Amino acid sequence: MSEQKSKGVAALLASMPVVGWAGADKYYVGDTKLGLIQTILTFFIIGMFLTIPWSWISTFLLVLAIFMGGVPYLYPEVNWAPVSNTDKALGFVAMFILLLALGANFSVSTENFIKRKKKLKKSKKRAN
Repeated sequence: MSEQKSKGVAALLASMPVVGWAGADKYYVGDTKLGLIQTILTFFIIGMFLTIPWSWISTFLLVLAIFMGGVPYLYPEVNWAPVSNTDKALGFVAMFILLLALGANFSVSTENFIKRKKKLKKSKKRAN
């Protein structure tokens, strides 16, 4: 029988920048093929457009499984340990990291949008 895996540890690994993008949670639960695919994609910059949201989705589904019960959809074959208070604490930390990452991404996108808008106004003024 395989060792039981912690949903909290898997969620924390999935939420961490770079480590989560490279599929650390997949290696932790024993899905080395999927982890290798995610790692290879991460090394190619264009692949990060897939692996970053992939790790965010993994984090969200693991945290959901911690607090709602059940088996995470992306990990149906894993022998999960019963959810403990430590798993719940790690789930909160993972969700906090995920929200920070999403907030930083939104902030940078908004800032870039505002800069482009200002440049467009300046170029219209020069044209007139």
